[in-house]
Amino acid sequence: MKKENCFWTLYKFELRKITRNIVAIVTFLVLLFTGLVQANFEVTGGYEGTKHLDANMNSVINDRQIDDELMAELMDKTDEAGNIEDPEDEGYEGLSEWVQDVMGYGRVFDDIDGDMIYEERTASIEEAHDEMGLTQEERDYWKEQEDKITKPFAYRSDNISAAIFEGISNHMLMLIMLTAASLSSVFAMETQRKTDPMIRSTINGTKELYFAKMAAGMSYILMSLTALLASFFAVVGIRFGFRGMDAAIQLSRPFAACALNMWQVAGILLVILLTGAVLTTAFALLISNLTRNAVASMALVIAAYLGLYFGAMSVPLKFRFLSQALNLLPGALVSSRMVYEYRLIHLGGYFTCYQAAPVIYIVLTALLVTLGYVFYKKHEIKAN
Repeated sequence: MKKENCFWTLYKFELRKITRNIVAIVTFLVLLFTGLVQANFEVTGGYEGTKHLDANMNSVINDRQIDDELMAELMDKTDEAGNIEDPEDEGYEGLSEWVQDVMGYGRVFDDIDGDMIYEERTASIEEAHDEMGLTQEERDYWKEQEDKITKPFAYRSDNISAAIFEGISNHMLMLIMLTAASLSSVFAMETQRKTDPMIRSTINGTKELYFAKMAAGMSYILMSLTALLASFFAVVGIRFGFRGMDAAIQLSRPFAACALNMWQVAGILLVILLTGAVLTTAFALLISNLTRNAVASMALVIAAYLGLYFGAMSVPLKFRFLSQALNLLPGALVSSRMVYEYRLIHLGGYFTCYQAAPVIYIVLTALLVTLGYVFYKKHEIKAN
């Protein structure tokens, strides 16, 4: 008897099962609503209306170089703690916060000039290099990158860019919740409904069905995540615009040693998030395949995310390999703070974490899919 390949039929059937899962539907709608509310809150910063935002975005100091002249103006308009004294000078608030970020909170605002800003920034970067135990080759790499950065920096308010970065980071948590709720029963359902023997005895019951399940799960998560991100960007763009996104990343993350602007960093974060979504989906489906229990799968996916995230935050920098490996995972890396990860990956050359991560995620995904297939083929069907 000739075997008929029914992969696409199986794929559509598996995708339909996921999209009709009431838990998956409710979770997506809740996350969509949350994302829309978050888009507004992240930009306004909790202030009522947009007066505070407009004061910063339309400040007279936007596009001016951060040099001695601008710093002298700032010193005149702030008290010793860096607070703006006159409400009419609210447009200087963002610059004051940026200076505090560079110089250190608690630094007295009295005689700070342009040279001090850049000297302190360089000293802080070198201190971070020491703490991370960078090799001389890595230090030379970052020296070359630093030389490509245009200085003095041209000031631009980072209200919009900071909101977008934070919004993308929050979608990582949404991804985990969506994956746990939507995919935990993909493999478990066969066992729970006691249909294993019937399915496995069919012509397409092993390889075709397995890869159809994997493809359906990944498609659903990527489509859902793309929809959530699109709605978030639409709200920000329509309500506030994207002013300041062409500014250097140093206006949001002053110790970044790379010549990137806000849009480029946002694009990198999206690539890491989407490739990380593929890896996360492969892991969740592997857990569902191994446990054959929807509740256990959901709990393990969430527990793994939390465990790895807090591990990345807690492991001391002196344990370089473990610390660097944990910080390469999507849960920790999908953040604009990725530009502060100075440790490089040496594979025939030097690569930053955000350059290497998408490739690593794809390789790990392939390994997880292969491992899952081996287990699926050898899975012993228990008596029903």
